[in-house]
Amino acid sequence: MNSIQDGGASGKRCERAELSGRGRSGGSGMREGYSASASRGARGTHGKRVVRGERAIFRCFSKLTIDLCMGTNTTTERRRPPTPDKERRVFDAHELRENWQEVARSNRISISTARGTISTGRVRTLRCGGGRAAHTKVTPSILNVLFAYIEDNCSYTLEQMWDIVAFDFGVELSTSTISMKLLNKLYTVKQPTLCNSDINKTKRKTFADKMLEFEDSGAYIVFYDETNFNLYCQRTQGRTKRSERATLVLAASKETYLQIQCAVSVADGLVHHRFERGSIRMMHNAALEEEVYNTDKNAPGYKAHWSGRRSW
Repeated sequence: MNSIQDGGASGKRCERAELSGRGRSGGSGMREGYSASASRGARGTHGKRVVRGERAIFRCFSKLTIDLCMGTNTTTERRRPPTPDKERRVFDAHELRENWQEVARSNRISISTARGTISTGRVRTLRCGGGRAAHTKVTPSILNVLFAYIEDNCSYTLEQMWDIVAFDFGVELSTSTISMKLLNKLYTVKQPTLCNSDINKTKRKTFADKMLEFEDSGAYIVFYDETNFNLYCQRTQGRTKRSERATLVLAASKETYLQIQCAVSVADGLVHHRFERGSIRMMHNAALEEEVYNTDKNAPGYKAHWSGRRSW
């Protein structure tokens, strides 16, 4: 009896040692223990974790399969706000004493959002962010007037534009606000060009075409121009849209100043010149052309090569 009892005790001690050694053997022993308990259907903690993980994976896989088959994305759709049509269905169901919660679920609207729609009675989405008309000083009409003034005269300063807005609309804006609004519409400060406007480019092209026609015909061509001595002050910067030149139309001088008109030709050089006090008008140019024409007849180059031909 003693030997049998000792053998039983020693067997129990060996079994405990084997189990304790399996628990201390590291990761392989623990994984083997978990797989064995899970395969035997044990209700241990590790077995529950494995089963729950498998259920979660199966649930995610089934949701992805449904989304792929239906061509939808339930995750992003739930985050989007409901449309006014969907909110109208929930509100109508509540008014008709129907199950509005079921209507909200079928339209994928949360219960809290549906309650808010029913309590407020509003089915349209309110505007989020942006300025309010009651608190906006820079109205579209003010901006249109500013842009129109700048298109007419690009040399307006910020202080002058402030005076324009205050006089026309009775609104006092800061110069930084005006500058910001102009920059938002791509109006930048640059050096204005006085001659290279689109209209002057078209006129110069027409002049060049006629000049080439006279050169091809072999005409005696005389060039005449005028220059003056004029002291005046002007602003050297102007505003216009980006990638466009700032052009400025200069006003005529109010005082009389000295001008000189010269006529030259390729064959004879200086043909004729005259001085004029004050602005040169059309009648002065006509008188100069008559004088140049009479002088050309006596020029040696004209007599030698262009006598009897057309002169211009």
